[in-house]
Amino acid sequence: MQLAWAAPGLIVGPIVGRMKDQKWLTAMMGVLTAIALVGLQIAPAWAVLWVPCLGFGTGAGMLLGLIFVGLRTNNASQTAALSGMVQCLGNLLAASGPPLAGKLHDTAGGWELPTAIATLLAIVMIVLGAVAGRSSTVSEPTN
Repeated sequence: MQLAWAAPGLIVGPIVGRMKDQKWLTAMMGVLTAIALVGLQIAPAWAVLWVPCLGFGTGAGMLLGLIFVGLRTNNASQTAALSGMVQCLGNLLAASGPPLAGKLHDTAGGWELPTAIATLLAIVMIVLGAVAGRSSTVSEPTN
């Protein structure tokens, strides 16, 4: 999964800035993530297929999130503000995910509930990624 997580930097990274918008690409990475999670749930014997798909989808999602900070701002001040917010919230969510998933696993007695919640979050990623992938920039705050 780690190797697949790094692959989008070589494949997706170089083409993102040349695209008119990134809606379909971001949505497809959410779809790939959701498919991999459902696959792990219903056909775990095929994990050799699902795990790289999960790594690629989540790795591309992370990469796109970081790239969007620069693509969606107009100046250094906006970039710094957006980057600070995104990294603060993103790291908080990323740090809390594994302990929460582990607690859910222990409480529920298996991976079904944590995987179902992760699949729902992948669906949220599809929707929010399509919004974030629009060709637009943040506007200056009004005083």
